[in-house]
Amino acid sequence: TIRLVFGSHNKFNKTQYQQTRVAEKIISYPDLEGDDLKGGSMHHDITLIKLNAPVKYNDGVQPACLPYLGWEAKPGWECYATGWGETRGSGHSDVLKQVRQVILDKENCTHNEKTQICVEKTFNSPCHGDSGGPLVCRLAGQWYVLGATSFGTSSNFMSGLCAMPNSKVVFSKVADKGEWIRELMDKYS
Repeated sequence: TIRLVFGSHNKFNKTQYQQTRVAEKIISYPDLEGDDLKGGSMHHDITLIKLNAPVKYNDGVQPACLPYLGWEAKPGWECYATGWGETRGSGHSDVLKQVRQVILDKENCTHNEKTQICVEKTFNSPCHGDSGGPLVCRLAGQWYVLGATSFGTSSNFMSGLCAMPNSKVVFSKVADKGEWIRELMDKYS
């Protein structure tokens, strides 16, 4: 059983906003399930989870908008990534971390810009354990989920380490999967 916790900021301190749900169905793009997930491409590294019950919005749980098909994350945009992953080699964090990320252009990062978004990997950036976490950007007063943490790149032999010089973080793009996401939301609502 996979449990999802919403409204949690610290793994060991429950808040009044916290809600727990159970995964009823897990579907990875493009509609892969079970054994079909093996050998999947990192170009479409994104999964949707159907919950056993709706989440109630409150001061600690709020929605973010989905981008429209064709939206492009512009180089230089400042966005944010969040996660519970490793911090400076000291293990996973007990407190949800947030880090500002700057979108890079294709000249500064080798990635498939049709299906992925690349950001500069700063000293504080997504690391092991942050996969699947959101890349959100505030546009015209609204928060949009533009990507999901996929993998880090590195030009050195120590690519397993986080925050190495000249490395980048690649997110799976949400905008090119918007129609698929909306179809599944309609199907399972």
